[in-house]
Amino acid sequence: MEISYGIMCRRKRQKKPPFNLPPFLWRAPVGELLVARGLHLVQIGNDAPKSCELDRDYAGNSKPRYIAHYETPNLSQLPESLAKELRSGRYKTAAVGACAAKPSSGFSRFRIVVLLY
Repeated sequence: MEISYGIMCRRKRQKKPPFNLPPFLWRAPVGELLVARGLHLVQIGNDAPKSCELDRDYAGNSKPRYIAHYETPNLSQLPESLAKELRSGRYKTAAVGACAAKPSSGFSRFRIVVLLY
C-alpha cells in the first residue's frame, strides 16, 4: 500500500489524481512542482481557495505579486506563463488553490490558482 496525493492506494502511484477527488487534493501535485522550483508553500487563510473561484484577481487580505489562474487536464505541468515568472527568481513563497472547473466541452479539467509572493 502506498500513499498517493494523501490517499491510501493499493495500486501503482497515479500520474494525476482522479477527477472525482475533492478539489483541495488537486493542490498537492501543483505544490510539488512549485517546491521543486525552490518555493515555499504557504496557506494564508482561505485566500487561494477563494481566489480560485474568481476569473481574475485574488480574494483576501494578502496581496500576491503575481496571480496565475488556469484550467488544465494535466496537473504534472505548469502553464508556460507561470513557469516563465518562476524562472525570474523574484518569488520565494506560493499559495495554491483548486476549485471545480467551469463546464467545458466534455473534457475534464482542473481549475487552479497560484498566488506568488
